[in-house]
Amino acid sequence: MKNKHSFLYGSFILILSVVITKVIGAIFRIPLANLLGGVGMGYYSAAYGVFMPVYAVTAAGLPSAVAKIVSENAANGRYKNLLKIKRVSTAAFTALGLVFTLISIPAAFLFCKVSDNGGALLAVLCILPAVLFGSISCVLRGYYEGLRNMHPTAISQVLEAVFKLALGLCLTLLILKMPPMEYLHYFGDLPRLSAAAAAAICGVTISSVCSVIFLIIRGFGSKDIPNEKTEFDTEPVQTAKEILVPLFLTALPIALGALVTNLTTLIDITTTIPSLKAAIASSIEPFLPVMHMGVKKEELAPFIFGSFTGLAVTVFTLIPSFTNMFAKSALPLISESVAKKDREATASNTESVIFTAAAVAVPGGLGISLLAGDILRFLFPARLAEADVSTAPLSVLGIAVIFLCLSAALFSVLQAAGRADIPLKIMAIGVAVKLILNLVLVRIPTIGITGAAIGTLVCYAVIFVLTLVKTMKQTGADRVIIFHSLFAIAVSSALCGITAESVKDFLHIENETLHLFIAIAAGGVVYIAAMFLSQRKQLMGLLKSL
Repeated sequence: MKNKHSFLYGSFILILSVVITKVIGAIFRIPLANLLGGVGMGYYSAAYGVFMPVYAVTAAGLPSAVAKIVSENAANGRYKNLLKIKRVSTAAFTALGLVFTLISIPAAFLFCKVSDNGGALLAVLCILPAVLFGSISCVLRGYYEGLRNMHPTAISQVLEAVFKLALGLCLTLLILKMPPMEYLHYFGDLPRLSAAAAAAICGVTISSVCSVIFLIIRGFGSKDIPNEKTEFDTEPVQTAKEILVPLFLTALPIALGALVTNLTTLIDITTTIPSLKAAIASSIEPFLPVMHMGVKKEELAPFIFGSFTGLAVTVFTLIPSFTNMFAKSALPLISESVAKKDREATASNTESVIFTAAAVAVPGGLGISLLAGDILRFLFPARLAEADVSTAPLSVLGIAVIFLCLSAALFSVLQAAGRADIPLKIMAIGVAVKLILNLVLVRIPTIGITGAAIGTLVCYAVIFVLTLVKTMKQTGADRVIIFHSLFAIAVSSALCGITAESVKDFLHIENETLHLFIAIAAGGVVYIAAMFLSQRKQLMGLLKSL
């Protein structure tokens, strides 16, 4: 089939797009945090917090579900059925996305009241239309991913990031620089940071519309299914019901699993500010250093929350964005091997997914943990107070990155193997752990916001252990190979971290940026050398698969 990509090549295409979109995203979110500060980023992050669970229900499971069904039909030679799947699934989930968007409007008011974050209301309302357009784009991306053509997903992601950057920053600056009388005319007594955060969110929503437009245009006259292939397809085309029932049955547990995954963010948003206020009321002393930076007592909780979500969580999500592409590219490949009942290929692909995800996640997470303060000061030079508040939580989140990346990779394997119910059950356990730890730890004044990071770490550690056990049982992956790879990567990453930390401590350079990059580069060289010595066979095998 034209444009059919291998696992590693597909991963490379998606990772390249993620590199581009993350660079663009950094160009957007980092100056945005420098513009809005802790309080403004709290409003911005709250909008994402209410958006992502709703988006997960309508769209997060769709690329995986559509890709799985499309890849199974393609593997069985049912080419005439593929375009019908595209049309029916797009129409169905456009309607579903519209319904969830409308339902979410009254829910936005309740959310802002419960989270004690009324300043975020306008931003929350502005992001809700993205639920509809996100649903459409995810269906179309899943269709092409099922055909193992990752180009449409990659290009649409880059376009979306470009428009988010251009529109988001321009609209934010427009609000912040608007003369007082003009601002009063349009926004009344609404705090300027609330309006500015909403303006940034509008850039996100409009960018999702642009992504849909590209994917629709991309489908006109598409040659992804050559005519000569359909000539040998004698199977009758399925009805809409025959397509939608298995699609919903596949998407529902995946979507619920994604919903549960995003509940960790929602838990932070709904519990952190009230818990911080309780901690401040209990003892103000641990928070005095923040007040000495110029933060008023009544703004302490939203400032700390916004710093955590706007700075620490921004860095925390960078590595998972890369490793998720390995899992996404592997899903149709594993679905195909499962459909053909090729257990050996399923096990081999599973081992490759775990290895590639760990090879990026472990050194990346450890580096974030060790260099948290330096990274934050480098990325957010205009917000040193927020960076100082976020350093301790980010050190904890760096370790959590490892468990999150590996868990996400294993979730995709289980979904491809037809056991999307397992991640849902395991995530429910993890979310319960997260909720309990948040409510207990954040309220302790000496722990504060770091308690939210500890809750995230323990949550994903529990999830990873349970998921790994289930994945090996379902796929037949060799536990000896997996544990040997993980041990070798862990040792190589430890050497990388020790090297980077040693260079940072013993090498004295006045330019802090150059100092940080030299430390990271030294650690990277040691990591590559250690991996080449310990995992040469595995690395060469992956390179050959390109």
